Amino acid sequence: MVLDIHQIGDPILTQKALPIKNIEDYWSLIADMRETLISQWVWLAAPQVGKSIQLFIIRQKPTSNYPSLQDTGPQVIINPLIHSHSNEKEEDREWCLSIPDIRGKVPRRTRVEATYQDESWQSIHKRFDGFEARIFQHEYDHLQGIFFLEQMNWFASLCTTDRYKKNK
Repeated sequence: MVLDIHQIGDPILTQKALPIKNIEDYWSLIADMRETLISQWVWLAAPQVGKSIQLFIIRQKPTSNYPSLQDTGPQVIINPLIHSHSNEKEEDREWCLSIPDIRGKVPRRTRVEATYQDESWQSIHKRFDGFEARIFQHEYDHLQGIFFLEQMNWFASLCTTDRYKKNK
């Protein structure tokens, strides 16, 4: 089932999400989030669909802006914890399903290392680089109740999606 996306202004999006203790309680939600992710875009956090739990799904895939990306397929991330990151940051435009039609430049670490559980409840330690690191940090922020707008250095880079497409 494709789930409704909660929009900016909804209090659930500013809450710190709770850890998941029993994956079996969330298999149906994960399946619905996968379907929602496929119909919408490439990343989605549980708070965006009204569940304040530490769960997100990311998928890196080629786009018109990033044609060289390899398709990673959907990755289920549960109870993530960032252990280390690069000092280097890169600024790029981000957008969010919960803030429709708005984009802005956000500085993000170019590399993060994290541990998490996957949907089989296996413990994973992984390094995320480049665009995948950006996606990971964006979704991780959702679990902390943080929007990408709060990570921006300056708001003059904000624009609508239409304006962004015209200026590419």
